[in-house]
Amino acid sequence: MNQRKNNPVEIKRLTWFSQRLVWSVFCVLGMAAVPCEAEDWPEYHGPNRDRISSETGWMTSWEGEGPQALWRARLGPGYSSFAVVDGKAYTMGYDVKNGEDNVFCFNAADGTEIWKKAYKCERINNMHEGGPGATPTVNDGKVYTMSKEAHFRCYNAEDGELIWAKDLKAEIGAKTPTWGFAGSPLVLGDVIFVDVGVIAAFNKTSGELIWKTKDYNAGYGTQVAFELNGETCIANIDGFGLVVVKAKDGAEVCTYRWDTNYDINAATPLIDGDRIFISSGYNKGCAMVKIGPDGKTETLWSNKRMRNHFNASVLWKGHLYGFDEDELVCLDAETGEENWRQSGLGKGSLIIASGEMVILGGRGELVIAPADPSGFKASGRQQILGGTCWTCPVLVDGRLYARNAKGDMICLNMKSN
Repeated sequence: MNQRKNNPVEIKRLTWFSQRLVWSVFCVLGMAAVPCEAEDWPEYHGPNRDRISSETGWMTSWEGEGPQALWRARLGPGYSSFAVVDGKAYTMGYDVKNGEDNVFCFNAADGTEIWKKAYKCERINNMHEGGPGATPTVNDGKVYTMSKEAHFRCYNAEDGELIWAKDLKAEIGAKTPTWGFAGSPLVLGDVIFVDVGVIAAFNKTSGELIWKTKDYNAGYGTQVAFELNGETCIANIDGFGLVVVKAKDGAEVCTYRWDTNYDINAATPLIDGDRIFISSGYNKGCAMVKIGPDGKTETLWSNKRMRNHFNASVLWKGHLYGFDEDELVCLDAETGEENWRQSGLGKGSLIIASGEMVILGGRGELVIAPADPSGFKASGRQQILGGTCWTCPVLVDGRLYARNAKGDMICLNMKSN
């Protein structure tokens, strides 16, 4: 490991529980004076990377005509989801004509393009539409992006001015996987982390390298931070399998071998205390892994009832909701037993808000249904996009953001009044 001395990583991140508690107290105390403001969605899968939104007061059911489009945009091919911060929506797409990645900043209310920045990059459209796979991360007035070729860049969030740019293949020896890099950057305190097979930490302001690990063979998942035995750790699923390292110096905590055909480990690990749920497609399946105080891993259960091909599952009140290839499934998180499964949605994705699943089917159908282990029952359905839809939707301030692989983007009005 290449580690710079006397440059500790300072972690300034509340735990999931603390964040939710602070938010709840704020809302209760302020309810009489002002309504609760919408919680931003600053990075891939939300502020806690758990795909759970604190959004309330939105349209959870309808009959007949459903939510209406507020605005649309053409992004170009890609699978980048959305970061929504301070009334601005950030995403990425590919300009086929010019051979460039585009980073977009839109006015979230009306879709006005505030800025767009481009740089040369390969499309890498092997057996799919290609284009950027990572989602921008927004933090302290900066936007961090990652390309299929490991172009790691930092922009000013207001005007798109480039602050710094790095080629991670040249700097830390990243080796491009078959379908290009897809993991999104993670910020903790003053440090930004990337996983390109080599896991690395950089100063988020200067871009200076702090530490890097050995190469674990790049997968397509995104890292997630959590507390383990009193230390902040980072977990991801690379081509090798599950890898957990310490955030302060990159020291390896544990690994768990998880071989999937073509090294397609793509679904972000799901954290539940000292347990980590991992899953992949190609008939591999899933496992709940416990990490002991000594860093030893234990398989609590494993099966093939949940095979997350692209998008990770969501843990809600003791149950896992996610896509087993092209069927939506609910599993008991303690035992792995199946509660129910629903066909007809394709290789979709979902988040949970107000106890409701917000589902984007693999062919562009929006479906709302309670996250209920007793069964699946849709309370609203509407076709909102066509084509291939493998990108997770985002719900912020009564607006739902969704896209397809060829780059059609839609923002829907989900406000209930």
